[in-house]
Amino acid sequence: MGQCPVKKYNEQLLHLIETRRIDATKIISHPMKLDDAPKGYEMFDKKEDVTKVVFTP
Repeated sequence: MGQCPVKKYNEQLLHLIETRRIDATKIISHPMKLDDAPKGYEMFDKKEDVTKVVFTP
């Protein structure tokens, strides 16, 4: 578990998402309200079947 090389792939991936060649929503396992952020981080830390948590205000 380490950092991914975001700067290397960011522009290319953003283009693929914008042109709808890939669907980034498939990696979102837990959409949550921002108020539930502590719970989301706790789940991610405990590796409770969490791929990606996305918070909305």
